[in-house]
Amino acid sequence: MIASLSFGKAIGSTSQRDVDIPKDFLLIIAKRHIIKEFSSPPSSGTDVLQLQDDAAGMIRFSFKDDSFRDDGILEIIDLNPERSRVRITLPLDYKDRSQVVLSNLLEEARQTFKEKQGIEFSFECPQVFASVKRHILKRFVKTEKTKKEIIQLEDPTIGLIKFIYRDDSFVDTHAYLEVTPQQEKRCRLVVMLPKDPLVRQAVFTDELVRAVQTDLKSVSQTPPSNLP
Repeated sequence: MIASLSFGKAIGSTSQRDVDIPKDFLLIIAKRHIIKEFSSPPSSGTDVLQLQDDAAGMIRFSFKDDSFRDDGILEIIDLNPERSRVRITLPLDYKDRSQVVLSNLLEEARQTFKEKQGIEFSFECPQVFASVKRHILKRFVKTEKTKKEIIQLEDPTIGLIKFIYRDDSFVDTHAYLEVTPQQEKRCRLVVMLPKDPLVRQAVFTDELVRAVQTDLKSVSQTPPSNLP
C-alpha cells in the first residue's frame, strides 16, 4: 500500500505491508538492511541510523540514492507474535521510493527468515559472532591500526560485521557477514563477498564454518574446572 502525505510544500510517500515475520526478527533485518544499503566506506554504517527505539519498533534513518536525500522513518508494528506491519515513510519523496525500500527490505527478510540462507549452527548467536570475529582478526588484522581499517562496522546486537576481505590478488571492500538467531538456541551464518559471490565466497564460508566448529566444539567439550 502506498499513500501520499503532505508535509508543508513537500509531498511524502508512505508504504506499508503486513508480513508473517515476528517484530524482533524484522528489527534485526531492518537495521542490517539500512546499514548495507545506505552507508558506504569509509563510513562505519552507524551514522545512517539516526534514531533507534526497539520497544517502539521505530528507526529514523538517512536515505540516499544517486540524486536524492531524505530522513526516512521505518516502523514495525507488532500485530501478534508471528505477524508484523512494516511501514516506511520518506517525507520529501514524490516518486514512491518508499515502496522500493520496503520491497527490498521484505525480500531480504523473507529470504533470511523462510528460505534459510547460510549455515546453521547448534550454538547461540553471541558464541558464533565472537568466533567469526576472532577468525577475521587472526586472518586479516595485525595491529590495532589495521583493525580499524579492516573491520568497518561490528554490531553484535544485530549480528553484523562489515569488513575488508583481502588475499594475494583480490580485495573486496564491501564484504560482510550476518549471524541471525534461530529457534532452540541455534543461529545461522551468512557470508557475503559481493565482488566474488561464487568462488571466494564459498571458500571463505567453508573456512569460517570450520573455524567456528573447531572453536565451539572445543569449548563445549572443555571439562569443568576443579577450582573452588
